[in-house]
Amino acid sequence: MSARNAPIRPTWAPGRKAWIDVAKGAAIFLVVLYHSTLYLGAAGMPGLPAIAKVPLELFPMPAFFVLAGLLSSRTMTFAFGDLFRRRVLPMLYLYAVWSAIRFLFFLVMPGTISNLGDLPANSIVTLALIFVWPSSSYWFLYALALFTVGAWLIRRIPAWLAVGAAALLSAIASSGMLQTGNVGWDRVLGLFVFYLIGIHYSKRITTWVERRGTWSGPALLVAFAVFVAGAVLLGVRNVPGVALVGQLLALAAGFALAQLFTRSPASAFLSNWGTSSLHIYLYHLFIIIPIAAIVAAIGWEAPRWAGLLIQVAVTILAVLGSLLIMRWTGRARWLLIPPRAWTRPRQPKTSSARSTR
Repeated sequence: MSARNAPIRPTWAPGRKAWIDVAKGAAIFLVVLYHSTLYLGAAGMPGLPAIAKVPLELFPMPAFFVLAGLLSSRTMTFAFGDLFRRRVLPMLYLYAVWSAIRFLFFLVMPGTISNLGDLPANSIVTLALIFVWPSSSYWFLYALALFTVGAWLIRRIPAWLAVGAAALLSAIASSGMLQTGNVGWDRVLGLFVFYLIGIHYSKRITTWVERRGTWSGPALLVAFAVFVAGAVLLGVRNVPGVALVGQLLALAAGFALAQLFTRSPASAFLSNWGTSSLHIYLYHLFIIIPIAAIVAAIGWEAPRWAGLLIQVAVTILAVLGSLLIMRWTGRARWLLIPPRAWTRPRQPKTSSARSTR
């Protein structure tokens, strides 16, 4: 094999780092909080002000994709068959199964808010189009499968060029200049760059995080807060590149604080949430949405501060409830893992003479 066609091999394979689980725990909590404010707000309960929701849009999803790429850099050495069988197919399976479960849930649950997406959640058309028009709240799984294939296909392109092109695409998409009319596809266009950053710069990211001083995290958090406030007050949130800079600042602050927080015994609960983040992601809406339906049915007449407290309480309840459901469904492996026959490596056929010998 010539040097030109030789597969790219990462120079470093990351292990399991404590700060990664803490960062994932914080990110999944913010995802659940975002969905709590979204559904309870749609039910008439005011909560977080608009400016406070900006961090919920800038940190969690970029963090998950960077960390997914960081922990998957060795997949660039896989043959495509192995890549599809071991990484892509399980994600597509999860996406299809849980999109179907979501559809059935909205179909049988009366009074639920089912019209927050591009298409109604209780429509069979929405379910039939999940691979074409990803309106399911589980779009993250589909995006991860697409990013895995996309990163593998362009693995021979220099890292700086691939990341730079994806960053340009992200800047255009996040500004609203490029819109598909579908939230799932818009997020795919805007977030691919973060998976590539994790794939190509895994060693640099980990080295940077683990060498930060004690005050780096708080200082970066202040810088992020000032940036967000300035972007909102100046009305430049939709200027191309502003959201991308905010996301990068959020990642730097979040990862540095996660590393700092690992020194505290209190990090155990965030680390636990991080290791179970997939389960929390899959289950939490089934706790939030019935509560939102009840709020909508009884009507909400209370001040914003009370709504904010309830939204935070519902967020914690959804996280803890998801962990409980995870235990109850532990034996239902089909909820998470495709049939083994689908992912088992194919054995090469041998001639009858060789078999006889």
